[in-house]
Formats: sequence, structure tokens, C-alpha cells
Amino acid sequence: MPRLIEAGGFLLFHPGDAPSFLLMQHVDRWDLPKGHAESGEDILQTALRETEEETGLTSPSIDVDSDFRYVSEYSVAGAKRGDYLKR
Repeated sequence: MPRLIEAGGFLLFHPGDAPSFLLMQHVDRWDLPKGHAESGEDILQTALRETEEETGLTSPSIDVDSDFRYVSEYSVAGAKRGDYLKR
């Protein structure tokens, strides 16, 4: 059984006059602000930390919808961290 690595992030939505959401442009893809959990963090802490690191937005400026959560789990093979299951 491959080891499990957990990650967390947010879909940041701005409802204003022209509703929009934030995507980050990487060299080979567009993605949400997210990243791997550090030891001792819960998923909400991970999502807040990663969002601040990647966007500069701090937790007081983010209104978290505690009723919504999406979980995806998939295998990653041949990565620099080796093979693992990502959630």
C-alpha cells in the first residue's frame, strides 16, 4: 500500500458584480492555491497556510464555507517524492 500524502486548498470565489474565482497559472497547467499538509496540521490549517503562501491572502480575508468540502484521492507515480496516494 503506497503512503498517503494529504493536501489542502481553497476554491476562492469573489461574488461581486462580475463573479469570479482564482486560478494560479503554472508552467504546464492552471490550478487552485493548495499544497501538502505539514506535520500536525489539520486540512483547514493547511488550506489557509498554503493560500497565504501562494496568494498573500490571509485567513481574516477568507470567508470559509464550513458546509462545503470536496475530497479527491488519486495515485501519483514516479514523482520526486516516490509513489504515493494523494488526498
